[in-house]
Amino acid sequence: MLKGLYVHENNLNGLIFSTIQNLTSLEYISASFNAFEGTIPDTIGQMKNLAALELGSNLLTGIVPPSIYNLSSITVLSLHYNQLNGILPTNIASTLPCLEVLNLAGNHFSGTLPVSLSNISSITRIELRKNKFTGKILWDLGHLKHLENLQIDYNLLGSGEADDLSFLTSLVNCSNLRKLDIGVNYLGGELPKAITNLSTKLIWLSLGENIISGTIPAGMSRLSNLVQLDMNNNQLSGIVPSDIGKLHKLEEIGLSVNMFTGTIPESLGNLSKLSSLQLYGNNFHGTIPSSLGNCQNLNFLAMTQNSLSGTIPKDLFRAVARMNCVVKMMEIGVACSMESPQDRMNLKDATVELLKVKDDLIKGMNFNQMNTYGYSYFPPAAAAEEEEEKQEKEEKKKKWL
Repeated sequence: MLKGLYVHENNLNGLIFSTIQNLTSLEYISASFNAFEGTIPDTIGQMKNLAALELGSNLLTGIVPPSIYNLSSITVLSLHYNQLNGILPTNIASTLPCLEVLNLAGNHFSGTLPVSLSNISSITRIELRKNKFTGKILWDLGHLKHLENLQIDYNLLGSGEADDLSFLTSLVNCSNLRKLDIGVNYLGGELPKAITNLSTKLIWLSLGENIISGTIPAGMSRLSNLVQLDMNNNQLSGIVPSDIGKLHKLEEIGLSVNMFTGTIPESLGNLSKLSSLQLYGNNFHGTIPSSLGNCQNLNFLAMTQNSLSGTIPKDLFRAVARMNCVVKMMEIGVACSMESPQDRMNLKDATVELLKVKDDLIKGMNFNQMNTYGYSYFPPAAAAEEEEEKQEKEEKKKKWL
């Protein structure tokens, strides 16, 4: 008796056969990462034992058949990155009471987010990013004790009003939350102080590209496991609290294109794992902290369009030079370890490349020979990726509007 159909990560194509409902014993269908096309068969809704339906990353079109939303046994509904459309049922909590994972990212779903979705106490992941959802977020998420991942970025949510972020306060009770991404929407209002009381398990906090105002509240150091902090492109103001320098696991900080004032905190130099620091497009004044030279992993630094003065600390560029040389040596190591002899770098070429790294390091230690631009250092690859991502965001906004 077949209970699981696992055909994910292949090159399968064509239509999903409509007679699949004859496999009444099936509990798991995993067919993601293929090239299936056409619509999702309505007959899947007749499989009353089905617990997981995973059809993500295919070429499926049309709406999700209403019968699927009535499969009360479903725990995983993952249809991400297809070309599906339609709206979510308002009573989704009563029809899918056992849902643990809802992943509809990368489709064309529209309408408002159902209020009842926040009543499914078993849910761990809500991934609705890159769709066309609109309106206010009227969720009270406080009793979702198992919620780990909430991603609703790249939608059209909010209207720039003062209460757009009111739902964030209820997340304080979600003690297992690890990832929160609400970026690239139209969410307004002041940044609530409650964000400092979010789960200590939080590793990803992304609020970028909204219309959020107010200040960064003191107490961010409570988020001790934070790895990425993105508040780029908002209307935030005031000073950057120094206790951010206590978040020792931070690897990326994005505070660009806001209205921050004051000086850049010296405490940022305590972040030994920091690889990306974006502070451009603000009103920072004073000097660039020499403590940033302690950030040995820093490879992307942007401070343009501020009111900074003084000299660029030599230690800062020395740290960047050391990091670039480490990366290059790792690349050489990989090239020398290729399985195929034809692809493997020979000893002579490896020696030449290592001598180049040595020369670059010596030059990098000489401040006068470093490449500078407006208090910023942009590794070529990182700058290209940043520009490409920016263009992609703009194109998606135009397309949606």
